Amino acid sequence: MPAEQQSLPLRLQQGLCDNEPTSATWEDGMAPNQQRGLYDAIFEKLVRSEFSQKSFLPQDDFEKLITENTIKEELDKVFGTLDSSLAKYIAKKAPRTFATLVIQDKVLKAMNLEKSKFNDDYLPIANEDSVLTSLNGLSRDGYAWKWFNSWRTQEKNDFCEKQWTFLSPTFESNSMMEVLHRDCRLPFITCDSKREGGSFSFVHKATIHHAHHKISSVSSSSSICGILLTAIGKPRHCNQRAT
Repeated sequence: MPAEQQSLPLRLQQGLCDNEPTSATWEDGMAPNQQRGLYDAIFEKLVRSEFSQKSFLPQDDFEKLITENTIKEELDKVFGTLDSSLAKYIAKKAPRTFATLVIQDKVLKAMNLEKSKFNDDYLPIANEDSVLTSLNGLSRDGYAWKWFNSWRTQEKNDFCEKQWTFLSPTFESNSMMEVLHRDCRLPFITCDSKREGGSFSFVHKATIHHAHHKISSVSSSSSICGILLTAIGKPRHCNQRAT
């Protein structure tokens, strides 16, 4: 099991005591009557990025798992039966935001998503000098940021980290050199690296997960190369071309 998955928050098992004996009817460490939810489904589909050394949820699995129905099911578990408008809004405007809340175990914070109009257009966000900022360049003065007003610093930082699980890029045949954030989880399921052109440059030959490329001439197991790191810990400059 990937190490990154181990770092994700685990759901608390209800009604268990430290001295309660293990039952032979329990499966996968789950308590009797404990329901599997969206967190479990996401957890099982995470894939390890051999380049970024962290886990990501492939785009095809994301589309299967994060639907209006599964969103409503998670909301109903927390709030009881709600008007369907919130689930509709999240499914259309903020599915990645909601998925991040799920793996944070903070679904309760989804209540005001529709009211605040915060949505996936703001992602990714970063906590810079104790101020949340959209890395997409959206204004910091918008009403949507009020959604975070009651959040503790730890919760904000956790959101900023976990969001990357659902933000791995998809490459197209005309992909050009671009600057990626240092926390971006590149969807490379294999990666071979070698030093080239000086002590701070590396060339990486990688296999893209099949759900993260739209290159018709390249099979899901084919490789791309030309990934250039300017330096470890600095933004990644990527030049994708099929091999």
